[in-house]
Amino acid sequence: MPPWWWIAGEALTVLGWFAVFGFRAISQTKAFLLQTRKEAWKELHSAILEYQSGIVADANQVQRLSRTFQAYNTSPQLLNKAIDEVTQWASNSPQASGANVLFLLENFETLFPETSSIRLQFANIDMLLQDRYSKARAGLLQQIISRAPPDAACEDALADAVNLHALAFDQVALLQDLLTFLHNGVFSSITKYTVPERVPVRENEVRLSLRKEDGKLHIVDGHGTVHDAPLTKTTPGPVRVDWTYC
Repeated sequence: MPPWWWIAGEALTVLGWFAVFGFRAISQTKAFLLQTRKEAWKELHSAILEYQSGIVADANQVQRLSRTFQAYNTSPQLLNKAIDEVTQWASNSPQASGANVLFLLENFETLFPETSSIRLQFANIDMLLQDRYSKARAGLLQQIISRAPPDAACEDALADAVNLHALAFDQVALLQDLLTFLHNGVFSSITKYTVPERVPVRENEVRLSLRKEDGKLHIVDGHGTVHDAPLTKTTPGPVRVDWTYC
């Protein structure tokens, strides 16, 4: 057998070995990335569900307190009920779970880079909610400690919190959009199935959408208009959202 035949055979063997090794390395890298994203998704999924539950509990508690204090204004004998409800609200604040979601989104940004800008939007809405809720909570506690009917300042603080009811449920819905996006990003390549995106009932209702221009998630309405608040990482305090029905 001529020497070049032997050389060619050895070369093919070496090339085949490199091909197998390269394919195995790529497969291992993909498997590692998938497993890492699955673990990140599990943490985010659990934290987001907890946060959504906290938001709903807070919003519903505000509604109940509003009704209780309206009755207390004319029936002072409801003082003990008012004290119990305000104390319960103060002890069940969901601020910590909101912070946990934001921390995880930042921590896993390299795995889900599409969420980099929407994290600030979630933080802004959370600050808007907690700022109003904190003021209402403080005003109500002051009133029940003094055993006096709610004054104008207290009623205004509670009314501001009640007026954020729609925004609270917008936050819940937007977080659900985020869960759908993360779920599809992690599992659709395996199952070959994609969970449909949420379709809002009203055209001016907001949802999350992936924009082709920058590959990031943004808050948009049914017309495709972006409603992201003008935020940076150094923006001091919350910025009011601009969708009209809120």
